Amino acid sequence: LSKLGYRYIAGDSGDPSDWVLRQEADTHKGFEWKGQANYDEVGDAVVAYVQSQLTTLCSLVPLPLPTATGADAHSVIYASENVAEHLGPLLLLVCGSAPGGAAGVWGRSLCIN
Repeated sequence: LSKLGYRYIAGDSGDPSDWVLRQEADTHKGFEWKGQANYDEVGDAVVAYVQSQLTTLCSLVPLPLPTATGADAHSVIYASENVAEHLGPLLLLVCGSAPGGAAGVWGRSLCIN
């Protein structure tokens, strides 16, 4: 994200989960449209950042899918560390479809704009 000139900073609300994307050169400026290819690059970087926060801030672990078939993983979910031993109810959040939706991201535009 930094290589593209952006970073997340704390939002005005003071809520610890309120982060906004800003330009590194001027933190008062948000995303600047530079064409679809740049938007896709920023979007991919945002998804990577959000997913890193799932492990860092939320203590979730990435689990590649499928797990038991021996096939190559083509997707990943994030779960609590001991989810395999958990016997109670589970909460499953399903994101949007690619390229905008990924684990932790409902849509890239929500994280960029």
